[in-house]
Amino acid sequence: MAKTLIFTLFYLFAFVALLAVNATADNGVLHNRGAGPIARRLTNAQRLARGLPLNKPAAKRNGLLRARASITPTSSSVSVSETDTASTSSTTDSATSSDSTTSSTPTSSDSSTSSAASSSDPSSASSTPPPTSSSSSSSSSSSSSSSTSTSSSSSIAAPTPTCTPATGETISSGTIAVTVGGIPGYYLSSSLGTEGALTYTDNQAQAQRISFTPCTDPTYPFNVDLTNPTSKTSIGGAGEQGATLAGANVVYLAQVNHSPAEAPPVGQASSYNAPTWSESAIWLFNPLTASLTAQWINPDGTVVPATVVVTRQNQLALVANYSASDPFVTLASLHVTP
Repeated sequence: MAKTLIFTLFYLFAFVALLAVNATADNGVLHNRGAGPIARRLTNAQRLARGLPLNKPAAKRNGLLRARASITPTSSSVSVSETDTASTSSTTDSATSSDSTTSSTPTSSDSSTSSAASSSDPSSASSTPPPTSSSSSSSSSSSSSSSTSTSSSSSIAAPTPTCTPATGETISSGTIAVTVGGIPGYYLSSSLGTEGALTYTDNQAQAQRISFTPCTDPTYPFNVDLTNPTSKTSIGGAGEQGATLAGANVVYLAQVNHSPAEAPPVGQASSYNAPTWSESAIWLFNPLTASLTAQWINPDGTVVPATVVVTRQNQLALVANYSASDPFVTLASLHVTP
């Protein structure tokens, strides 16, 4: 009897030990593998009844729970995106950045979706207003008006320069000192030479009185007028055959009438005896040296810097190419004196 009791207790102890080992092994598998086949088949109530750990809910990515935002990013959507990025892991960060990159580049289907969403979502519609036809028409009209103004401004010719009188430099009455061959002491004479050209004298009482007002632009020619004119008004140049100043040709200084500045010579009478072409506005003035120089406009419109010379007949003239070896002329210079 005692032996039977011992065997019964032994088998009972062995059975309890076997159940404990099985329970421990099962619990270890379920605890370590958490997501194994057995764990998936047991509900949380069954696991609670067996003393097993409960099933954990499946982890969901924060991006799946994020509210849908408009295509055009706003300050609020940027802050939400930064918060989500800070709370997720590195794998979730890369997935979220790729999603945001894809969503920030609208396609044709995205445009249609956003337009449908904007009709139902007032905030989305207010944040991304579609372009209107008035803005396109205004931009096209502004571009056309700018092109029209550009073409019209390019077609406007440059203004013709005119002589602006230099303030405070008017010579009301003076004489012209003439230096001949480097020798001073001569004056422009009120008498004319043998051919009706201007000449010079060493008697200041017989000097020709003149007046002029130089231009503000020192390169713009002006008239030198006679203070006691008879039939002519100014001192200018006169020549024959169109009065072309080139080569060995000369243009004589004579008493002439006014002609347009920076213009070719005009056919009109002068004090020079031969039928002449003349110019009056040929003079340039240097206030520092008080010197008068001349420039000539040929019939073809070319501007020729002229040199004042004295001919063998003691008459003043202009040449284009002065040479000290020329036996027919002597270099001269003109200066204004009171």
